[in-house]
Amino acid sequence: MFCSRRVLLLAALVAVGCSHRPVVAPVEGRVTQAGKPLGSVEVVFYPYGEMTAPQASGMTDADGRYRLRLRTKTGEDGAVVGTYRVCLLDRSETPPIIALRGSSLTPEKVAELSLRPDKAVELTPAKLPPSPPAGSTVKMPPWFQPPPAAQSAKPPRLPPEYAQPHVTKLRATVHSGPQTIDFELP
Repeated sequence: MFCSRRVLLLAALVAVGCSHRPVVAPVEGRVTQAGKPLGSVEVVFYPYGEMTAPQASGMTDADGRYRLRLRTKTGEDGAVVGTYRVCLLDRSETPPIIALRGSSLTPEKVAELSLRPDKAVELTPAKLPPSPPAGSTVKMPPWFQPPPAAQSAKPPRLPPEYAQPHVTKLRATVHSGPQTIDFELP
């Protein structure tokens, strides 16, 4: 009798412990502005209100399509069921990635991190310029210099409030099961 109570108690504790795993649902969608797709935009879902869940994010492709992944070590596809504030971050002006020979940053890892693998540069000792003499002036190559003021003054593609979690008015509710959540911007 005593043994069967222990088994029942243990089974109840295991069942309660397992029931707290959040439900994750696959989420994909499209970001457009005035009907045109927006590529190179990071879509970030921040938990809203009393909800405690990991953030989820995804990068849009040239057609404006994204797929969310949890921002956790496992990087599970989707988002936890609940309500979110949504930020849209313009990554079209993100500088190229520089990968050093021998580093663990592979093209696959770059893609997994939602960065721009097509812009990665591999530096080898043969490609590095020699050190300049002490006290000399170094002329930087054109790709390293800041853009002219006229180019940097172009208006942003997205309003700045979309990039701020506590300011954005974009909201999304994730339900159980696969779903599509699109964002049409004016």
